[in-house]
Amino acid sequence: MSDPTAVTKQQKLARGQFILQTLQPLQLAGGDIREAMRRVYESADIEDVDKLLPQPQPNPAQEMAMQLDMAGKQADIEAKQAKARRDDAEAQATVVDSGLTVAQAQIGAMTAGYSDAA
Repeated sequence: MSDPTAVTKQQKLARGQFILQTLQPLQLAGGDIREAMRRVYESADIEDVDKLLPQPQPNPAQEMAMQLDMAGKQADIEAKQAKARRDDAEAQATVVDSGLTVAQAQIGAMTAGYSDAA
């Protein structure tokens, strides 16, 4: 009698071997080498595979792009806040100017009334 799981194990090992043979082209194409190695080890029924493999390192170019994106967003926020402060200051200046115009008109009216009385 033959063991039916033996064929399955042989197939898994053959897939793992295939991955090993295509590791270099996979890497050249930008593939995930860590994931490929994890699959090879799993095909050999190795336990705790993730303990064997190093943790993936962040891509410096991607990290720099993220930092630049965040800096750009922060600059946009600061520019909007500065515009809001400027708009508020202009609105307050308009209110003050309006108040001065009203006060000048009132003074003018009072002065005109005073000179008419004299």
